[in-house]
Amino acid sequence: MSDFLKPAGLVTTLNETSQQWDSPNGWAPLQWFAVHGFHQYGFVADANIIMSNWLQMIENSFKTDHCLLEKYNVYEPENRAGGGEYKVQQGFGWTNGVTSRFYHLIKQQVSNKGLI
Repeated sequence: MSDFLKPAGLVTTLNETSQQWDSPNGWAPLQWFAVHGFHQYGFVADANIIMSNWLQMIENSFKTDHCLLEKYNVYEPENRAGGGEYKVQQGFGWTNGVTSRFYHLIKQQVSNKGLI
């Protein structure tokens, strides 16, 4: 957590390059895998931090972009993600799905008093 968790979520790698999967970019599937894994092993507080960071960034970005994107700059969420062979794509399914699932998990935690 101390190395990979950034203000807006997890980075895939600590390598900072111009490649799309490297830092500072974060991707929804990575957030989901980490949150799901942390929950499965009882690290609910860590999972909640990841979800909170990601959702706060998603909400702030949506106010500006009016859509969800395929990847985000999780170091500096006010800056657009970049790198790779093409521009950042709008309305990406995995971002939509992970965001929806995180809201569902949070609602479920509240109604179950922290149990998922």
